[in-house]
Amino acid sequence: RVVGEDLPDVVYGIDFDTASRNTYGSDGVFIDLKDLIEEHAPNIKRMLEENPDWKEAVTAPDGAIYGIPQLSTSTIGRYQFVLWVYEPWLKALNIDKASIKTTEDLYNLFKLVAETDLNGNGKNDEIPFAARGMTTAAGILSYFMNSYTFCYTGNVAADYLAMEDNGAVCVANTEAYREGLRYINKLYEEKLILNDSISMDRTTITALGESEEPVLFASVGLWAPYFTTKNGQRSTEYVPLAPVVNEDGFACTIDGRGAVSGLTHMYITSACEDPVTAIKWLDGLWDEEPASKAGLSSVIPAETGQSAINGEQALWTSPASVSAADPNSIWSTFYMQWRDPEADFYTYYEDPVTQKVYTYRAEAQKLYDQFSMNKKVGAVSLEGDEAAEYSELLTAIQNCITSNSASFITGEKSLDTDWDAYLKELKAYGIDRFIELVNKGIAK
Repeated sequence: RVVGEDLPDVVYGIDFDTASRNTYGSDGVFIDLKDLIEEHAPNIKRMLEENPDWKEAVTAPDGAIYGIPQLSTSTIGRYQFVLWVYEPWLKALNIDKASIKTTEDLYNLFKLVAETDLNGNGKNDEIPFAARGMTTAAGILSYFMNSYTFCYTGNVAADYLAMEDNGAVCVANTEAYREGLRYINKLYEEKLILNDSISMDRTTITALGESEEPVLFASVGLWAPYFTTKNGQRSTEYVPLAPVVNEDGFACTIDGRGAVSGLTHMYITSACEDPVTAIKWLDGLWDEEPASKAGLSSVIPAETGQSAINGEQALWTSPASVSAADPNSIWSTFYMQWRDPEADFYTYYEDPVTQKVYTYRAEAQKLYDQFSMNKKVGAVSLEGDEAAEYSELLTAIQNCITSNSASFITGEKSLDTDWDAYLKELKAYGIDRFIELVNKGIAK
């Protein structure tokens, strides 16, 4: 590739995957940052040393570091596949959410919601569950499938993969995955999952979550504002429900920490005439002051008696609003995320809606901790023909799994008579070669 004359000094805030970044580096578009970090970037150096997995993921096969990652250390977003249920209807049904422990319990709860006029409008319009599509963090598979097998969705490159002792494996061709689909199909066939969920977008599900007369009982995501308005009263009325175990007693939830994607967000190009100044500028974004002011939660010291979302004395206060006359009080994170991982838990939010929503997020973490599992597949680093082959196989296999999973859930295909054909299709698309490449790429 030829470097254009209009190439900027720094490329900032753009995601490049491992293969693309390394290609731009080897072609001379991005420069090697390794020595610059060592000599002129103490903050970046420290964070990479404290997070060796990230350092390994962003180091190219030739030993160069062509990009700087985004390190998100906050633990409040650790679990994204949380089931949220409408608390007023739980109370109306006189059900303690702690009593919902198994997939059968959840099925019976959904049935009860579907059969009861909980909003009192005389219509049978209660929706037990709705989601946003198939494979997002707020999708159909993200909560239910993890009652049967570790199933990470929402990252594309890591979807349907799990790390075992002998390397990465595909989970979407296992009996456990099949049984998970069987359970979801049961919910779908009995109209306990809104059929539109297969392809629903955020706007549509938010309209359900915010409908004047409540209609939506449960959905999935990091928090209730995934399907309600962020600062709306309705978002305070959904509470987290713990993972439910299947008939074999299995359940897990995806631990958002650990394995990394290998994505990078900051680069210095070969057109930069002063890379030392450029790396110092990038390093400054990781310094203590901008890091502590990332967002609102660690700007203002809390007053005595203000309770943080973890129930303890708050260390920080997040004001309900910030005056334009108070400059330098909010610094955008924009791809630089590093601060005390527990800062959110020790924050008091002056806005009562925000305080309540974040309190529920803290509660969700406690509920999900005991089911935490981290088998995510990290960055795949390949070069040349193998990188191109991997990318081609990734797209084909992801599409094959997702489309077939949707067909099994909707009943278009039978889990009894069409399963073997699906496994053969997956083999024909090259699942064995794909897994071979994944393991070769993560071993580098």
